[in-house]
Amino acid sequence: MAPQRQDKDKYTHAEVRFEHPARGKNTCDECAQFIRGSLGGWHVGGCEIVKDPIEPEDWCNKFNASLVKPLKTLKLTSRLTPMAAWISILYCTNFG
Repeated sequence: MAPQRQDKDKYTHAEVRFEHPARGKNTCDECAQFIRGSLGGWHVGGCEIVKDPIEPEDWCNKFNASLVKPLKTLKLTSRLTPMAAWISILYCTNFG
């Protein structure tokens, strides 16, 4: 996996036709580039390629659907069910 970009190297919201909130069915929360996080009870996140602020319900034209998110992005605030978390662990162990 490529190293995380520095904020100055990331795309701006204008460059990626950023939508807050998303107008379509896809959201940042389902994107492979989304980085989950939690701050004092507020669900916040970030993106590996787009400048902050990024929220789970946002979208941009760099959206990259991911069936299994890498383990490094999974936090306690993840919405994964126990079965999905187990599948993710198995996938990353065997193919990651």
